[in-house]
Amino acid sequence: MKIGEINSKDKKFWPDQPDPGFSPERNKQVVDKTIAKYEAMRRARQKEFGEQLGERTDAIASYLAGGQGAHRGRSLERYFGRRYLAYLRGEDIVNEIRNRLMFGSQNDIKRVIETKVAAIKSVKKKKTNKV
Repeated sequence: MKIGEINSKDKKFWPDQPDPGFSPERNKQVVDKTIAKYEAMRRARQKEFGEQLGERTDAIASYLAGGQGAHRGRSLERYFGRRYLAYLRGEDIVNEIRNRLMFGSQNDIKRVIETKVAAIKSVKKKKTNKV
């Protein structure tokens, strides 16, 4: 059986004459219009997904670059927000302290804490100077 052929079992459901007012041209227009709307919607969704994905990858690249402020002119605060960015920085500090506790001495731990606190203070000073 080929596409477009009607199975003999289904012929009882197929009318011999089309409905009055049925137009094959109009039917084709409706089908083509529906397909075009679907394709436009699919392209728009793909574009939106690509933009969101690009934003996420920019944020990750900025964060992994060591938090050097910005990646392609975008600040980390814009992506993560101040509170979450502070949380992430705190997690880094805690992880580094844990590593030092396992492998280092007390002086190493004090040095890590002092450098992290100094880095946070310098970031705060830069922000207050900008405003």
